[in-house]
Amino acid sequence: MRVYVGHIVPLMENEEGVQEWVTEASLESFEEYLDMLGKYLKDSLKELTNLSALEKAEFAADFIVAFYKYPLIATPAPPGVSSYSLPQEVFWIWLLTRNYRRKEWIDVDKLLINRQLELDKLKGLLSKSLAEFFKEASAVESKLKKKAFESFLKVPSDTRPSNNVSKLIPHLLATSAIAVSLYLTKAVRAKRKFDKKLKLELTILRLACLLHDIGKPRAWLAGLPSHADISARLIRQSILSEIDVEIREAVAVLVAHHHVKKNIGVKTVCGYDINLDDLLKALREGDKWSSQIDRLASICVKNISSILEDNEFSKRYLTESGAEVQQYWKKFPEDKIRLATESVAKYLYFSGWRDLLKTEEQIRPDIRVIGFDVRHIQSYISREKLRALMAASYAVDLLITYCIPRALVEKYVLPENIIYAGGGFLTAISSTEIPAVLREVVNRAREMLGLTINVTSADAPLLHPWSKSISKLVSRLNAKKTIAEEAPTICELGIEYYCEVCGRKPATRRLEELKICDECLSLMSLGENIYFKSKLESFPDISLKWRDIKDYLLEWLSGASISEAREGKTYNIAIVKADGNLMGLFMFKSLSLSDTIERSIRIDYGLKRGLYKLYTYIGKLSEDILENKENVCRTYVGLTYAGGDDLMAIWPTWLAIPASLIVSYWFWRTLGGTRQLSAGVVSGKIKYNIWALRESAEELLSWCKSALREKFTGDIEDDEKRLFNSVAFISYYYTDTQQVLPAHIDSLKDYTKQGVKSLSWQPYSIPVKIIEEKQPLVESDFLEILSILCERKSGESLEEYLSRLLKEFYEEFTKGGARAKYVRDITREVYDVASSYEIAEKHPPLVISAYLFNRWSEGDEDTRKDIYREMMSLISRKNFEKIIPLFDIFMLAKFAMGGKK
Repeated sequence: MRVYVGHIVPLMENEEGVQEWVTEASLESFEEYLDMLGKYLKDSLKELTNLSALEKAEFAADFIVAFYKYPLIATPAPPGVSSYSLPQEVFWIWLLTRNYRRKEWIDVDKLLINRQLELDKLKGLLSKSLAEFFKEASAVESKLKKKAFESFLKVPSDTRPSNNVSKLIPHLLATSAIAVSLYLTKAVRAKRKFDKKLKLELTILRLACLLHDIGKPRAWLAGLPSHADISARLIRQSILSEIDVEIREAVAVLVAHHHVKKNIGVKTVCGYDINLDDLLKALREGDKWSSQIDRLASICVKNISSILEDNEFSKRYLTESGAEVQQYWKKFPEDKIRLATESVAKYLYFSGWRDLLKTEEQIRPDIRVIGFDVRHIQSYISREKLRALMAASYAVDLLITYCIPRALVEKYVLPENIIYAGGGFLTAISSTEIPAVLREVVNRAREMLGLTINVTSADAPLLHPWSKSISKLVSRLNAKKTIAEEAPTICELGIEYYCEVCGRKPATRRLEELKICDECLSLMSLGENIYFKSKLESFPDISLKWRDIKDYLLEWLSGASISEAREGKTYNIAIVKADGNLMGLFMFKSLSLSDTIERSIRIDYGLKRGLYKLYTYIGKLSEDILENKENVCRTYVGLTYAGGDDLMAIWPTWLAIPASLIVSYWFWRTLGGTRQLSAGVVSGKIKYNIWALRESAEELLSWCKSALREKFTGDIEDDEKRLFNSVAFISYYYTDTQQVLPAHIDSLKDYTKQGVKSLSWQPYSIPVKIIEEKQPLVESDFLEILSILCERKSGESLEEYLSRLLKEFYEEFTKGGARAKYVRDITREVYDVASSYEIAEKHPPLVISAYLFNRWSEGDEDTRKDIYREMMSLISRKNFEKIIPLFDIFMLAKFAMGGKK
């Protein structure tokens, strides 16, 4: 019998624009996934000969969590590059090496504080098997990454409709987080010492929780009624075969009995008498609460009943277990189960989340949900110098994905407890004593980083429904941020010279010609020694060294070679700011802990998947392999930040727009068409103030997102369906005649308000038809504008078109293509006509159309004729009600030219 899995957030894996709300579960694939887990763990433990039995078991628990999570969140390095310099990687490397590389980590901590650490050297801390794991986990096309994503998304924790929207791996992680937190709370209340015995108990409990249901897929495949014995057998024979036999047997016994009402008693493990009944109770409580938070039967009964059309059906067939329940579900044909699963998934996405909020609130008093939020991120990042700006962004990421998680683990808030970390925000599940030491956690994290970044922390109770926990946590964080004490105001004496990089603190040092404060000096060192150098030199084939490039960084990022830069030849750069639309609502609508974990991972994976695809496309642009590698390197180094749904990059102007659209496309596909990125892109000369360019891109991004929000009617279900019909939103601005400032974006906005003579139609969307009867929320179609430069072929998928668009822009820049220049010149012609003749004042679309037709009919150059035809067609499609957006088309041509004349 087939097993189906429902997707509250649909997939879009097989066909562009086709949402999959239900798929067949990947049970055989999960078996391969477990084999890979067993092999990696076995090989790694064989290499760790100096660890004690307890340390090996603790490593096994940490590795299982890393195996479940890391391949899904690892930032993909460009093809052929093994990266160890990114914050998430640093945390997982620390986690897996902390017990056998203690001395080395003391040195690493000192080097990080002194800004002398070369993060690529961290791979030297890894054993051979761990190094292979990290390499495979970050390679998008690797078997490990594919199996991890498939097993994460397509293996349910239950086979019944409504229950099968809960996924197995998130359930295992959540069970461990809750059970260990409960056990710790109990230990603290009993005033137990945190000694080796307690540590052993917690490690046994973790392993049991993380593996207790791994036998379910095999049981379903074999048609067996129970999975617990299968899980225990896998633990004994495969997964934990290399750890101490007494620890392994204790874990297996717990797993075998987690559904059996039977006492186990006390067992001697590693010389300690361990009460397995206490651990079994914690496992059952964790399993129960994880399932209770995830299972949504109470609101799905009516929906399922309408599909099954069975008089015997009642809620108990969704909430109870046993032979009778199993027999009941066997009487339905597979297509009925599939239909019920699909119906439930759609209901939960569109309206079930509201019905869940109306259900009775339940509280688990022994557990807390904790959160950390970095305050004033944008103002902290805003710096005048590129190295400081990018390092500040990197530092925030390092704090939230390495320093705080490490500080939490040191307080025994374990890696499986961390639900989300990215974008300046972290949330986790903890025991009840942790809220009292949140300030210590923040201070410890700052101490590791050596920077004072403002962080607010708060806690809330664990509630069912889960969304109420998050709502309470966010409310408390916002309240604390509102009343938080700001840094004391500097007493100005009138003799200070303020830092020329941040402009906020008095300068205390000199760096070359710069007067600079201590914090900016530290950031400049961080940016040079850790960020740029490690990313640049991870491309050994192109022979670029930081010492050669550091004085020409912006010139090189603009697309110039080092030899061109030394001769004073430069092009234009573009700042890209991208952010997800309505992501707060998207996460608020999470119906369970499993759903929250899945959504956060898919958001993060979607952005990073888009970047990997971009690197892949760039790697095929030219027949010159070294040129391709340098362009990939340029793109990788220019990526300032990418995490969660947020991205910032400094890229060559020719690359910025197609790259933004490619990343957005894959983000949209990974989220099943339910959410998109908005992008603000600003281009200017490299001599322009980098901070002003960034702020202008931020202003465009804000405009893009606001324009979308203004289209919402308040009917969330209808608005969501209309949102499905857009792949991306974008707004852009180009100038090479004056310094770009955020105020200039107001002029662009004015161009959109001139009615029939509007020179701009921004912001734009990339439309797609998922729900035929719904119009996109933003009606300005960017594909119509792009077609003037690069026409979409009949039957061409959007993925294929965007890949070709990237190549067209590249060739316009590198080969001096005529089309972009023609578009620029023709746009000027048309603007002159529209503004020079009196008749054009009365009927501008008709006059412009007549002019274009005349030029087309008289022309003898195919490219120019094609441009005239595309412009005429665009006016015609708008029923001659407005002129074409001349300013937008002009700027688009300039983007394609990349700063060349």
